Amino acid sequence: MLCTLFTTVACAAAFDDGLAAFVRADYATAIRHWEPLAEAGNADAQYNLGSMYENGQGAARDYTAAVRFYRRAAAQGHPDAQFNLAKLYEGGNGVPQDSVRAYVWFAVSANISLNGMLWSGIAALTSRDVLAARLPPDQLVVARALVRRCEDTNFTACGD
Repeated sequence: MLCTLFTTVACAAAFDDGLAAFVRADYATAIRHWEPLAEAGNADAQYNLGSMYENGQGAARDYTAAVRFYRRAAAQGHPDAQFNLAKLYEGGNGVPQDSVRAYVWFAVSANISLNGMLWSGIAALTSRDVLAARLPPDQLVVARALVRRCEDTNFTACGD
């Protein structure tokens, strides 16, 4: 389902139906509602599916699928997807462990969240700073340069 100006109401209804199913713990139905929206580019649906695959809700836990959905939402500026993607890089779940990429996504998430006055920015900021303290200085320089490039390119060049 491609969400255009003419189908916005239908897309919102499908998203809400997925949310209602999720709240009922009917995860398979939530996935059925959100997958077409995610494929059409809905960042919230992508984030929700990433979270469901990461946590094994409605399907077997699949970190690779979680990364795929988080990346797509993160590239659209979704700060929670960016944060969760950073956590996956930090832990090496679904992707090779990569502290520099984790730093980049924590930093980008913090910048967006804090600018939007979202509480999630505090977690991203804290995680970024903890990781920065563990990175060797040369890797921290690279990571900070990647953050600038990521933000300057509207999330299209974030090292992924």
